[in-house]
Amino acid sequence: MHLQEGAQQTSSSRAVPQERGLCIVMLGPDGTGKSTMRAQLLRDLAPMFQQTRSWHFRPRVIGRIGPGRPIKQPHSMRPRGWFASVLYLFTVFADYWLGYLLHIRPLLAGSSLVVLDRYFHDILIDPIRYRYGGPMWLVRGMRFFVPPRDILFLVLDADENVIYTRKRELSFEELSRQRKAYVAWAKEQPNSLIVRTDSSIEQSAAEVLQGVLHYINLRHMRENAPVL
Repeated sequence: MHLQEGAQQTSSSRAVPQERGLCIVMLGPDGTGKSTMRAQLLRDLAPMFQQTRSWHFRPRVIGRIGPGRPIKQPHSMRPRGWFASVLYLFTVFADYWLGYLLHIRPLLAGSSLVVLDRYFHDILIDPIRYRYGGPMWLVRGMRFFVPPRDILFLVLDADENVIYTRKRELSFEELSRQRKAYVAWAKEQPNSLIVRTDSSIEQSAAEVLQGVLHYINLRHMRENAPVL
């Protein structure tokens, strides 16, 4: 597991009482076990929070654009045109803000756990899935303004052959490209966990839980550090 928080993970990390919520974003290619891990994570962390809530990709306050549920054969559809793609991107961006103001922010303020399976950043790595044919510089720029700001990114990773055995909706070459892209992206993020899911779900979930508790403790210590 990879943890970037300016400190090393220790096996003695303990959860502190939750005075505010936590938002976790799960990323990774299809077949790495995001749906299974999300369900396991919601069960394991539920006792620490007032309530739990999860979404697939976006809050879906606006319309029925984009994937409201996992897509089968995500690369089978043609990209939108340039104008339609830009309109789609701004609509998704607005949906994140409305969803944050109406749903996510109140949940986090109420000491709840919010889990998002996929996120705006996915468009950078797999634009074809979202039929995006617009400029990528626009996606790169807008991602810095997508709420919420305090996010723990959980990137699931596994050997390409294992992933391909689980799901064959992408070509092996595209699957390999996405896996490397997700890992490289996660290593550049300050709040990210890279978890291997080649083993059993119990082992992977235990590793995730340990990393999440460590992140919570780091956040708590950082916010309560004395000002010199």
